[in-house]
Amino acid sequence: MSRPAGAARAADAPGGAPADRITELVVRLAEADVRLSADGARLRYDGPASAVTGPLLTELRELKDELLVRVETGRVLRSGAASREQTRYLALHEELPLPQVLNVPFRVDLEGALDVGALRGALARLVLRHESLRTRYRRNGARRLQEILAPRPLVLPVEDLTRDADPGDSAGRIASHEAAVAFDPGAGTAPRLRLLRTGPRAWTLLLVLHHSGCDGWSVSLLLSELAALYTALVTGRPAGLDPRPPQPLEYARWQGDRAADPATAARCRAYWAGRLGGLPAGHALPLDRPRPRRLSGLGGTELFTVPAGTLRAVAACAARHRTSVFAVCAAAFGMLLGRLSGRPELPVVVPYANRDRRELERLVACTTAPFVLRLAAGEEADLGPLAARTGLAALESVDRLLPLGEVEQCLAPGTSTGAALPISFHFQNSLEIGPELTLPGLAVTVTPVAGPASRDELGLGLIPVGDVLSGYVEFTTDLWDPATVRGWIRDYVALLHRAASRGAVS
Repeated sequence: MSRPAGAARAADAPGGAPADRITELVVRLAEADVRLSADGARLRYDGPASAVTGPLLTELRELKDELLVRVETGRVLRSGAASREQTRYLALHEELPLPQVLNVPFRVDLEGALDVGALRGALARLVLRHESLRTRYRRNGARRLQEILAPRPLVLPVEDLTRDADPGDSAGRIASHEAAVAFDPGAGTAPRLRLLRTGPRAWTLLLVLHHSGCDGWSVSLLLSELAALYTALVTGRPAGLDPRPPQPLEYARWQGDRAADPATAARCRAYWAGRLGGLPAGHALPLDRPRPRRLSGLGGTELFTVPAGTLRAVAACAARHRTSVFAVCAAAFGMLLGRLSGRPELPVVVPYANRDRRELERLVACTTAPFVLRLAAGEEADLGPLAARTGLAALESVDRLLPLGEVEQCLAPGTSTGAALPISFHFQNSLEIGPELTLPGLAVTVTPVAGPASRDELGLGLIPVGDVLSGYVEFTTDLWDPATVRGWIRDYVALLHRAASRGAVS
């Protein structure tokens, strides 16, 4: 939509309004692509000529004072203690050499007749629904506080790349750039959004979140709600969403109220001392180059697919041994690590969704709690029984969660000078993306964007997508070359297929 020359004007008249009227106006401004800015005590707008009507100007004048507060500073609506998970990721943000590794970047590629106004409106409503999308953090002594900000007008301009030599390549470069820009939690972790036009009927929406406010479950939930809100705006039908989803402040208060009593905490510490006692920290994987004194944080990501036939063999193996696909895949990872390191067992960190209460299913926040699995090398013929023991150990562990720092102390000293727990295994069966995201009149593809950093020395992740497993390995480039990691991936997929297929009834 074109803008007339001199479209920026000032609305000067004083006003005021209830919060619900302001909220509705913020959403309507986003839908119409009307952007607000402050110029001293003057409120300026910029928008398509068709959207800047007389009634809208009147409303802007009436609500000018409240809108100025939101545009300039972001009013704090309420605040409270941060959750354990928020605190953990905020501490990591300060400790990591490249804090952008805590970004959660996605691109949503759209093909078809996109209603840009409806997309803006859906995103604005999403930010209104979930306070984790408008949160900033500050210190209060040793404590971390989360502050919920009033919604601000959402800006989502269309960036036209159709005149570029290769619009798809340009979109990829922009996505990589956004993935590599760190957040400032003190200023806020509102999602970073960009809408790129790559063809007459082709678009790319970039969405970057911060891990302090989301996890894999939350991403799945946000994408699902975005689809429902967009569909409702396009069709005029209700979105059918819970009008009052749970919020991070409520979760943090609930978490504080159920803090474990000293006796329970002591029993958990005794469990982990028994589970991990004698197991050396770190790993003994072969390196492509000497370990530096301090890792730079730079990393790479290699993508792969576990094919449908292998996944069927894994599922059948899990059924025969009354365990889960997660347990079979984790046990096979332990076998690979054992072969590479020469160690009979290694400690591996596993993130757990930690959403046992039904009320938490609709919460957009980071609730993930890590635990440690003691993965054994074993023989391929033993994968089924080993997976059964791995699955049982995981169930026992999630009932005895402790902060990772406390669990780490149960490990014996390792021979490596690296981190005590440098390897992770992620199985994101809560992350439903891709074919499940349906928008009317559009073909949709959702893809995580790999940034040039690594949180762990080595992390393997698997995501069920249709009849395959979508996999990735994130690794530090200080220690390994991409070719080495690709070789390990080939070995893992082959080992998984062979070992899971043993004992199958033909």
